[in-house]
Amino acid sequence: MTEGRALLTEREREALADDESGSYRYKTRSYLRNRLDRLERDAELLAEREPELFERLQSAVQNASTDGESAPTAPADTSPAPEARDAGASTQPATDGVSAVVDDVADEWDDTDARLDARKDAAKAVLQHALDTGDAVGRSDAVEQFYDTHAVDGQNEETWWRKNIRPVLRDVGEYSNSEHGYTVDDLEG
Repeated sequence: MTEGRALLTEREREALADDESGSYRYKTRSYLRNRLDRLERDAELLAEREPELFERLQSAVQNASTDGESAPTAPADTSPAPEARDAGASTQPATDGVSAVVDDVADEWDDTDARLDARKDAAKAVLQHALDTGDAVGRSDAVEQFYDTHAVDGQNEETWWRKNIRPVLRDVGEYSNSEHGYTVDDLEG
């Protein structure tokens, strides 16, 4: 019986360890970013409700090593504790440029509060991915990689793409018929 995965499957570990820059490696990096977002939420819950398990998680990350040396530690999180965050605030980290683009496009959207934040978070995640990877992003790519983690109440996959993602990609990207997706080189578009 296999142990299963923590963050990565065996195939994903191989793809990341390989120095080649294949498409599966890029997909794996995208999947991992999404999993790390979920891990952050899980860690917040553990810190609050299961401090002993949270300490084990911290220890596992701190003791991770590469060639016998300790892995670099991340800078201390200076964000407010989970309970102190505004309940309606967006939880998806994004660059200022990405946020500005999405906010500008979202001015046309008629939702308010949490649903609007969910729509913006979805668009920010996909736009950031397009910028980070340089890959063309089409409907199937966006849905496969982001719909489950950035779904919006009352929207199926097609509506989610058509109402949230495509308008933002259209605003700053170029559509490629050959790649069936939008490529975003920069946010000056």
